Amino acid sequence: MNYGKINTYDISNGTGVRVSLFVSGCRRKCKGCFNSAAWDFNYGQPFTEETEQMILEALKPDYIQGFTVLGGEPFEPENEPVVTELLKKIRETYPEKDIWCYTGYTYERDLRGKEMMKYIDVLVDGEFIEEQKGITLKFRGSRNQRILYFERRPMCNLGKLITEKEHCYCMDCADCPAYRCDEDEKHSYCDLVSYANELLKEGAKQTQEAFEMVAKSREYLAKKGENHEQN
Repeated sequence: MNYGKINTYDISNGTGVRVSLFVSGCRRKCKGCFNSAAWDFNYGQPFTEETEQMILEALKPDYIQGFTVLGGEPFEPENEPVVTELLKKIRETYPEKDIWCYTGYTYERDLRGKEMMKYIDVLVDGEFIEEQKGITLKFRGSRNQRILYFERRPMCNLGKLITEKEHCYCMDCADCPAYRCDEDEKHSYCDLVSYANELLKEGAKQTQEAFEMVAKSREYLAKKGENHEQN
């Protein structure tokens, strides 16, 4: 695997101050891509053991919140094995730091069950669509792209409930329509799931009520999707 560059003080590709790796090689070749030079699998220089050690060293400072891998395409077959081993090593060495990954693939269709997903806390998925580009979007290039949060927390029977102000995702319910909130949404789903998570923390006797709240949120998003299609 080749890589284009490593940033050791990145504040653009994820929250906080991060170390980021730009891998080489991408067959999608999205129109308007900000890093088209990295489409070439031979771009940059080879990723070696020395490169891995340099990344691990750069992650040491307490002010570094985590690691981001982007490209190029981390999930290309030529890159995936190397990136998976790197993320595994980072997770083992720095369990307190988070890992972000940018990909043109879609989680439900392409990435579900892949080993690399075990080590990713936040996935920004979806190809870049120039016609949906938004310069004010946070950590995304176009509006179709999603920020999916995979929290390491105890499981409930609906999967791992993830809540954030911009996007929500229930990791083990890929068919659930309630995985995202539109930017103009008042985050009703976020509020419901956040409340459900609080109930779950209070004990088993609250579990049923929590699940009912999540069910309401799914129904709400389903209706919202139907209304959107009619418009």
